[in-house]
Amino acid sequence: MFSRINSHHRSGWSAALVVVGLLIGGCSSDGGTAATGAPPSGADSAASSAGSAPAGGPASGNLVVGITSDPDTLFPWKATQFQAVNILGLVYGTLTELDQNLAVVPGIAEKWEYTAGGKTLTLHLRTGVTFADGSPLTSADVKYSLDTILLEKTAAVARSTLASVTKVDTPDPATVSLTLSAPDAGLLAGFATVNLAILKNGATENDLTSKTNGNGPFGLTDRKPNQSLTLTTNPKFWRGPAKLASLKFRVIPDETSVWRHCSPATCSSPPSTTHWSRKRPRAAGSRWPRPGSCPITRSSCAPPRRRWTI
Repeated sequence: MFSRINSHHRSGWSAALVVVGLLIGGCSSDGGTAATGAPPSGADSAASSAGSAPAGGPASGNLVVGITSDPDTLFPWKATQFQAVNILGLVYGTLTELDQNLAVVPGIAEKWEYTAGGKTLTLHLRTGVTFADGSPLTSADVKYSLDTILLEKTAAVARSTLASVTKVDTPDPATVSLTLSAPDAGLLAGFATVNLAILKNGATENDLTSKTNGNGPFGLTDRKPNQSLTLTTNPKFWRGPAKLASLKFRVIPDETSVWRHCSPATCSSPPSTTHWSRKRPRAAGSRWPRPGSCPITRSSCAPPRRRWTI
């Protein structure tokens, strides 16, 4: 499969990630977790539950995505480049996540509650979350991550998101207690950015310059600077393994070359009989691409009934 991603066409990139998201969505249920507690706004309670999907078969298939520039860093706390942020978001997990309606739902933290008038936030961590090296994620990793992000010398781009956090305590391996200077209504949503990804206790930027040690749905298995970057599914991901076996990002700076590689010839068997034409009119609700977009097809092209487009 091949899609065209341009740093100036973010809508296309988002569509490609939607395809990846659908494939990740085939993961097993998260166990019906929920987030509860009194938020700083003073409301009586708030509840959220992470989405789930039925368990599926083993991961299969490959997706190749064309990008016009190489990710400039593999360190999530300093990632600002569009390509880097989105790729690292597939590798590292966050305490919370945002659903399709941008509502906060559980991530690594399966539930939480506010107390002390909204000035204490207690996070209850999900069990069974592991890093790529096999070590379990505990409250010590969360404390290390948040404390290190707050250090000025770290130069973390999302440091200001934690401005209200004055202290991080770990009552037990599965619980994190945050003391806040004042109620912070945006903190839970802020946790959902990969710039606040939870890293292993003691991990440094030097450790993660050429490799990753994440806890997300994919892991980095190969990187050729300025050429390609390959992710493979994480079989121990807490939602269950993604349906997609691998995801390869190919760096092709020249747009003309991207178009050439986008041709149906990239498929291993004849393409869909539903051919694409830039001159073909788009009916309401049609999946035909916009001008400047590129077809995404399943690498097997069988059965070739539909193409995703960006």
